[in-house]
Amino acid sequence: MRYCTSLLLSPTDVGTAGTKVLDLDFPDVVSRLTILFSTLNPATQAPIEHPAANLPKIEIVDGSNVIFSLTGMQAHALEFYDMGRLYPGGGSFVPTWNLVHNAVINFGRFLHDPVLGFDPKKFTNPQLKITYDEDAAVTSTVENTLCVIADLFDELAAAPTGFLMNKELYSYNPLAGATEEIDMPTDFPFRQIFLQARVNNLWFGGIIGQVKLTEDNDKRIPLDVTGSQLESLMHQLFGPCTEHIVCDLAADTGVTLFHAATQGIMLRGDYYNTGSLIDNVPFGYSSLLKTATQTGSSPIEIAGTMPHGIVSLPLGNIQDMADLYDIKGKSLKLKIKAGSGKTFTEEFHILTQQVRSY
Repeated sequence: MRYCTSLLLSPTDVGTAGTKVLDLDFPDVVSRLTILFSTLNPATQAPIEHPAANLPKIEIVDGSNVIFSLTGMQAHALEFYDMGRLYPGGGSFVPTWNLVHNAVINFGRFLHDPVLGFDPKKFTNPQLKITYDEDAAVTSTVENTLCVIADLFDELAAAPTGFLMNKELYSYNPLAGATEEIDMPTDFPFRQIFLQARVNNLWFGGIIGQVKLTEDNDKRIPLDVTGSQLESLMHQLFGPCTEHIVCDLAADTGVTLFHAATQGIMLRGDYYNTGSLIDNVPFGYSSLLKTATQTGSSPIEIAGTMPHGIVSLPLGNIQDMADLYDIKGKSLKLKIKAGSGKTFTEEFHILTQQVRSY
């Protein structure tokens, strides 16, 4: 076969919380790594976060050299911006059922990209480090399963020129209406730059006032948009992301669902609700499902944009290798003005996706 799929870690209960370290000692080029983390819901259901919260950190390192470093939520969102859809999960918030999250690390523009891929032979001792917490999404969980799958080039002698390197660059606590200036790296060309502003129950124009990219002290300004303009661009360029889950309906108190989409939220399912019982807004990362008379489990589809509060700043055609944003020899600053919607308690995060050459 030209390509193959290899099991790096067979399904394993790794305990309550910790970090699992796996050597990436493949002789072949890796196109994609998939991390599957499943937890068994306790008899008493208490969802408190999105399933991606069970993976607070994912890293690939080679000694002190950091090759990849994101949270489970960030990796989940980048899968959407890279591939145009969220990696299908599976699972539920129903008691005694499994809650599943899949985090993907793409080293190329698409699966089995012949130009970009991770070649372990170019490094000394590359390792995948997965930090997990089995009850971050549903409290009192006592059973989990961690599994890691690698998509490889097999009999095809791949010779990629580099790989996609995704990292969190910077995080800070914003002040309403204040502008933060971030010095951006210029060592490798950018494919995408991401801003994460995961704030509940607030429209994006109230979270972000303005975003500006400036080269050499405003000599050139590649991007200068308001938060509301950026929201419109995300709808236009990427469209909706969807998730399918199963929830446990409760006629009296309802159930709070935590979803990836944070703007333009639409919930669809075979449940009945009345306007007098719920008062959801179409933004934020949680919604309340409440029924007039029904109880039991129900499949729900949740659609919207900006997964986990993350936006991709428009930088041209991300599929065209000739259109990478290369600014070597220049200075680059990202200026973010927080919205005036409320006093923020959440951090903002700057993520970078660069093409790192061998």
